[in-house]
Amino acid sequence: MTDASDFENSTFWDPDTISGVGRWGDPNNDYQITDGAFAADFPVSYPSPHRLRRQYTPIDPFSGVFLPETFTPESQRAMVNGFVADFVGFQAFLQAGSHLSIHRMVTGYANPLTRYDFAR
Repeated sequence: MTDASDFENSTFWDPDTISGVGRWGDPNNDYQITDGAFAADFPVSYPSPHRLRRQYTPIDPFSGVFLPETFTPESQRAMVNGFVADFVGFQAFLQAGSHLSIHRMVTGYANPLTRYDFAR
């Protein structure tokens, strides 16, 4: 809930090389990340050797929705508090809402709709 109000600049994306996951990738270098703990010593070899990629894409390419608006602090509180003893309802709300939105916003390996570079 803390990061929902400013997802793009959340402390989750800390560039620290020991404890941070890193910021957004370099658009001039195929969106490969250049900072954080996964930047230097986290090689990815499939389908070809490269560094981890991450691109912030806040607009859903299918619906045009501004995705950060799909998981506001209020909607996250409703999710956490609104499904007492209803895991199935909670799971459905999570999967269709914030979980899917975050996958679409953080393209690269987190997004099931991202292109894969089999031609490289």
